[in-house]
Amino acid sequence: MVFEGFSGFKDLPVPYHIMHGIAWLMIALFMHLWFAPYARFKKALESDDVPEAGKNLNQIRIIVTTNLWLGLINVLLGALGGFLG
Repeated sequence: MVFEGFSGFKDLPVPYHIMHGIAWLMIALFMHLWFAPYARFKKALESDDVPEAGKNLNQIRIIVTTNLWLGLINVLLGALGGFLG
């Protein structure tokens, strides 16, 4: 759609570029979540270290909440993008 409707990324309106950047940030946050706090969480549960698992679960909660807000911002930019730029 980007290449058919806008002849590539250079002609996209600014809100679409912002949405694209936010999407990459969300991907990076998820990758960090999967390979760091979630891996430590699983390891802590396997060794029955519940306090350490709780610390990692709190980090996971913060990252998921951040991704939720970034996703909501993306939805707003998608819905209002035509009016913003």
